[in-house]
Amino acid sequence: KETILQQQQQQQQQQQQQLQQKGNSLSLQHLLQFKPVQVTYQLVQTMVATMFYYLDHPSTAVSTGVTPFCVSYLSTLSKLVQHAQRQKRQAMRQQQQQQQNGNGMNGHHSQQPSPFPGLGSRHQRRPSSKDLTRLELPRRRDPIVDMIQEAEHMQFVRRLFTTLCTRMEYPEWFNFDEMDSRESAFLRHRQEMDKTFQRILVLAPQTVCSLVAQRVAQTLQQVDSLPPMKIDVSLHLAHQLGAYWSALMTRLTEEPFQSMLTSLVLSKVSHHSHRRVVLSYFELIERYKRLLDSRQHGQRLLVPVLSAFLDHRGIGNKNAGVRERASYLLRKLMTGLKRPTLALLAPVVDQALQALKNAMLPVLARAQGAQQNGPRHMSYSAVESLAEVMGLLVSSKVVGDKCRQYASSCVDWFCSQVDTALANQLNWIRSDPDMAGKRLSQVMRAVGYVSKPLESDMKLIADVVAKAMQTMMRVFALLPRHSGVRDTTIFFLQRMIPCLKTQLLSMPVFPKALQQLLVNSDASNVLPLIELVNRLVSQMGTPFLRTLDQLLHPVVAKLGMCMQELERDIQQTKTNNNNSRNNSNNNNNNNNNNDDNDSD
Repeated sequence: KETILQQQQQQQQQQQQQLQQKGNSLSLQHLLQFKPVQVTYQLVQTMVATMFYYLDHPSTAVSTGVTPFCVSYLSTLSKLVQHAQRQKRQAMRQQQQQQQNGNGMNGHHSQQPSPFPGLGSRHQRRPSSKDLTRLELPRRRDPIVDMIQEAEHMQFVRRLFTTLCTRMEYPEWFNFDEMDSRESAFLRHRQEMDKTFQRILVLAPQTVCSLVAQRVAQTLQQVDSLPPMKIDVSLHLAHQLGAYWSALMTRLTEEPFQSMLTSLVLSKVSHHSHRRVVLSYFELIERYKRLLDSRQHGQRLLVPVLSAFLDHRGIGNKNAGVRERASYLLRKLMTGLKRPTLALLAPVVDQALQALKNAMLPVLARAQGAQQNGPRHMSYSAVESLAEVMGLLVSSKVVGDKCRQYASSCVDWFCSQVDTALANQLNWIRSDPDMAGKRLSQVMRAVGYVSKPLESDMKLIADVVAKAMQTMMRVFALLPRHSGVRDTTIFFLQRMIPCLKTQLLSMPVFPKALQQLLVNSDASNVLPLIELVNRLVSQMGTPFLRTLDQLLHPVVAKLGMCMQELERDIQQTKTNNNNSRNNSNNNNNNNNNNDDNDSD
């Protein structure tokens, strides 16, 4: 092969010299005439066959190792297809220009457009056989042309798609609860398979979308009999299509995706017992949430989707991982829907709020002194997501004129949790103030996230939010030196600025909270307080400056003290570094002396 390539390279150089002498530029058509391209094409075909062999290899490491070549080959193939399409368009334009030029040479009568273009005109010259032969492709079969035609027929794409579906399945030994290096290696392998799938999607979007739609349809028909991991692969591939939604909509319509989503929501997939299948279902619903914005489909699908998130399949699931992920995806789904779509949830608001309260209650009960996590315990980040969903459900976007009623009930429920905890302060807050501060600060953050979707409704519920703020400041007054309570108080005041605006300045608890925050500041925690003051100045303006006049001298004095503390810390650090270097040098000198004594 090396000998043949050397001979072909010499011929290629000679032909290049001939082309340069003629003054012609080297184009793809000239490259197709060189024999080394045929040899290269045969080698590539052999490597592609080898690629399929190693992709199907039982070893994950072997299959992952061949993926870079597969991705590179697909990239090259897509470029060749695009180049072939450009050449076709250029040929069509040239043909049209030649026809126009030929018509223009037949006299002034042909320059005027015909009133009946479809019927033509007797003054127009029809293209001759010579004009058509100039645009025909070479009669002999070129290897690159064969490669492009193979890509257009999608035989390679279909075979690769089938291989990827097999390689993406989670193996039986995969442990979703406790992952070690073996599971991590498979996840990396699956990411490489995802990259390959994205490449074939760019190469042939219509073919890949049809293959995914067929696989999903077959999966939904056999949900009860198929293994869970095969169902997961089908949902995962459909989820990957959504990542290229904008690019796909330039070539395809929403109808096949809408029918796929409708079949998925109305199927039994969400009731599957395996956690991986349920998570794939929720992720797929969130990825295609824009399809729920249409009133025709949203009215039919939105309530079943919300029910799946809120019952035992989602935030009430036995598995903690499913509860966490479902809470996060529910927040992304709800915040991404448009206002007319959210209004469709008004009939089920009561049931939804009760489900959210039941999910958050085990976590909030810990702020009242519960020492252990319950069986339905959730993380604080999940509670924050659910609190934001609760605020969205009680906003005027969903309940309309009943916003004040629902918002007041929701905020009062959170405040009652804090009041109960403060009433039991003698029992456990004083015995373990650090744990009490952590738990109470999370309740404060939850109220802050509830107020986030209600900013546009503050004319109706400003007094309700102000009452909640007074309750939350009681927690800060109880534990002003607790770092978690301090940070949460600053966060809560940040949230109250767009909610209450200038009304915040008239509340007696506000200047007291600022003064207390300032008293307990040092070099390590003064920066968030400065950011709060900057935001108050920028958004409140002159009304806040009157309050700032009372705090200006303490603020400047505290900043001076913090700078002195920072300077002392810097000097102490430099001293410690010098001492450590001196000690290391002394140790090295002692070791050298010992080595000299040993040599003597």
